[in-house]
Amino acid sequence: MSELTDLFEKPSKEAWLAKVKKDLKGEAIHSLDFPLAGRVYSPFHHLTDRPPGTGYVMGMPNGHRLVGIEIDATGSPAEANAAALDALNKGADLLLFRIPSIEAMGKGTRKKLLKDILTDIVTIVYVEPLFKAPGAPLIIQEHTQGGYHVDGLSGDLADALYSAMESYVEDGAKQPSFHVPAQEQYFLTIAQLRALRLCWQRISAACGEQTNCRIFGHIQHKSGTEANHNKIVATTHAMALTIGGADGLVVAPSDHDGTNAFTRRVALNLQHVIEYESHLQAAPDPAAGSYFLEQLTNDVAQKIWTRFQALTTDSSYQI
Repeated sequence: MSELTDLFEKPSKEAWLAKVKKDLKGEAIHSLDFPLAGRVYSPFHHLTDRPPGTGYVMGMPNGHRLVGIEIDATGSPAEANAAALDALNKGADLLLFRIPSIEAMGKGTRKKLLKDILTDIVTIVYVEPLFKAPGAPLIIQEHTQGGYHVDGLSGDLADALYSAMESYVEDGAKQPSFHVPAQEQYFLTIAQLRALRLCWQRISAACGEQTNCRIFGHIQHKSGTEANHNKIVATTHAMALTIGGADGLVVAPSDHDGTNAFTRRVALNLQHVIEYESHLQAAPDPAAGSYFLEQLTNDVAQKIWTRFQALTTDSSYQI
């Protein structure tokens, strides 16, 4: 039996453009062009425009994505533990504890913080400031010490890749976890996550063995923004991060209040809706086959790679 697609004529780019020109009624197709990430894109993309070697991104997650929330553990470990247990009861399986420092996390403190938490099935990550300054890099460390986490929340993915490469070469940490923010532009978020995974696969292969990585997408809200507005923004961000291939999400409460039980629950419920009602996690790379997103992914990857190569001054890495 022939494929269903064989029953339909495959229109040429010229035929599509002729139809577009007719529908635009004299308006130039270029009038629909739009800027994104420093380049102007056309809304029309055809198979013949597809960059060579693009398509399905290997290693994309398929199925459940970790449901994450950040918990302030800079004060009472018992209070942080109560907040964590509440989040777990509401479906979380990724807990980010913001702590003052790893040194302050003694055995007794950890025992109180993790009381009644099944650490064999819940991903626990500690986050501490690297420098005592706003916006400074973070140290992100998994409780089991089983993986190396990289702070890419500043948006500099090339710098995050360089840090992961150093850990691969020096410490043998071959499968890093990148923490990255959602971008304001929906399509750019999708492309950046796909590009990040592609770049890491290329870097790890050059270091000796091609490996995959994990990507955790963070949704933060701008200071002073209104709660209902933030709920809508978080929804589109969560969609983009999931489509882009995030292995897990961390959604901030819409009212900027980490102690408000209701908005914390809404942040968790958003992630459940994405998975159990929208089923966006069911396809491993839904952006594959969108010629525009493939072109955007390729362009973003090229920018990241150029920036990464500028950082890589040590010729021994042979990247």
